Amino acid sequence: MRAHFVFECGLQKFFERQVVPEVFTGRRGQTEAQTELFAIGFFVTQLSEVLERFRGNRNDWLTGVSASRICRKCFEVAHDKKATVRLVSTSKFETNDMHTYLDVLRSDADLMSAAIRTGDSNARVAACPEWDLSKLIEHTGWVHRWATDAIINGAAPARETNFGPSSNANLGVWIVDGATALINAISATEPDAPTWHPFPFEQKVWVWARRQALETAMHRWDAQTAIGVQAMLDPELSSEGIQEYLELGLPRVLSRAEVDPPTVSLHVHCTDVDGEWLMWGENGKYRMLPVHDKGDAAIRGAAADIWLLLMGRLDRSELDIVGDASAASAWLDLPNW
Repeated sequence: MRAHFVFECGLQKFFERQVVPEVFTGRRGQTEAQTELFAIGFFVTQLSEVLERFRGNRNDWLTGVSASRICRKCFEVAHDKKATVRLVSTSKFETNDMHTYLDVLRSDADLMSAAIRTGDSNARVAACPEWDLSKLIEHTGWVHRWATDAIINGAAPARETNFGPSSNANLGVWIVDGATALINAISATEPDAPTWHPFPFEQKVWVWARRQALETAMHRWDAQTAIGVQAMLDPELSSEGIQEYLELGLPRVLSRAEVDPPTVSLHVHCTDVDGEWLMWGENGKYRMLPVHDKGDAAIRGAAADIWLLLMGRLDRSELDIVGDASAASAWLDLPNW
């Protein structure tokens, strides 16, 4: 569901009036929410082709204009009173533009370098009690190099490959060198280029850009917290982290644990930035939709707090959980990613 908008055309009426009710009949019974999901999820790709040809002749005033932006305007003008008229996301993070992810990755690697250079390397990491700060840096740099190998070779790295630092390595330099190599490997290809990664998700390079930005951001938070520095997480990046966990992390958790998803539903709602999701189990299958819809229970809060909760770094008592407490626990008590 990473398309952006419906373009006002004959297909839109057919889609809203016939396809949506047929697909979702019996699941929720909330026609407004069902219509919203599809109205913002369907996209007429031909418009992109038209714009590309048009830009070729008039790129002076169409520079930077996206097909999704024009679709939004057309749809809003035609349906100014409808709940379906809204952005899927106003986030600065877009899968077709990896630069923002890579900027975050570079910045957080620099901050991790600062933490190991100025802080106590033996400081314990609360989220990973068996690690001290130096082990956290080694882990993150190892992951950067492992991902770089996977991207360059398009295959799982050989098990015997040693991606760790030498015994005399300067970890402050080593963590930045690994992140730089990873950024260069991602930048050398296109977001939709094929790759390998270990997750039950599309095998595209943009997944690595998002995954490594989020991995590094969370461990930067760990590092700063370990040495007593106030650690912050960008709200929009945190919303991306929630999205990734729900579409990529949870399926992996369920598969590894060899358990069926809970049959009860959980609604997750960010209160400071865009981000709402519903997840539930259906005939032993995990289901998730990025949609506003009532669940058996709901979690509401700042995106960073929800992300920290899902990643095992914040107690659930710090967030607003409403509805059936047992339904919330059924999801929140699953093993950590």
